[in-house]
Amino acid sequence: MQTPYTQQPAEAFLIAQTAAAGVLSAIVVFRPLRPLAASLLLLSAIWIAATAPDAIGLLASLDVIKSTPTSLMTALRLSAALATIASIMARPRWTFFLALAGEAALNYLVANVPDSGQELCALHLAWFGLLLGIRQLAAETENSTAEGRPVPAFEARGFLAQD
Repeated sequence: MQTPYTQQPAEAFLIAQTAAAGVLSAIVVFRPLRPLAASLLLLSAIWIAATAPDAIGLLASLDVIKSTPTSLMTALRLSAALATIASIMARPRWTFFLALAGEAALNYLVANVPDSGQELCALHLAWFGLLLGIRQLAAETENSTAEGRPVPAFEARGFLAQD
């Protein structure tokens, strides 16, 4: 974001990332992955991606870590790896392959576009949201077929009823 949209783009980015991470966290909390460790890993992945740019600067100023030019990229790789591990642990198991493919794509982008840290953080959060949506859709479909119920479909009642 540039002027005239905001005079403080870093703060605006942090607010947007925190809001997105809050929404994803609410989804994980109210529709948790099983086992609990998978939910905790995914929550960690979400918040690492959301707060990494500012957290690295804060931790470096407190002499907790030594900040390097690749610190953000390392944090984003860790975040993607945690989401993949959470997918390994959670059901349905086939979503692991999707998470692994997404992690590979994210790592490729992190390696080849290192100067776009904020955009990469936002991309990681978008990927986690997509992964959560696909996992939830697959879980609902799997539960419906296991119970012998037909998979619910949208009725053609118009967009207001569907919304």
